[in-house]
Amino acid sequence: MVARGAQIVKYANNEDSAREIIRKVLEMSERSGKLKPLLQKELIKNPLVVESTAGRDVKQQVENKIKHTRRQIDDHAKKRPARP
Repeated sequence: MVARGAQIVKYANNEDSAREIIRKVLEMSERSGKLKPLLQKELIKNPLVVESTAGRDVKQQVENKIKHTRRQIDDHAKKRPARP
């Protein structure tokens, strides 16, 4: 694969490293004209972002954060002394 243009990139488990990998993928896409991001393909078929793979993923993350926050609020309310 490397002989045909693939690159091996080490991910350092941080935002800068992730951005660098994305930058490289985008550069390769522009050079070859072959790569089309999944979101772009999906939006051509259906312009509703929330129905795309990325949109569903973000929606799930937000719903999980809401559930987590509600649990924290409930836990806090249970620990609080009752008012007279």
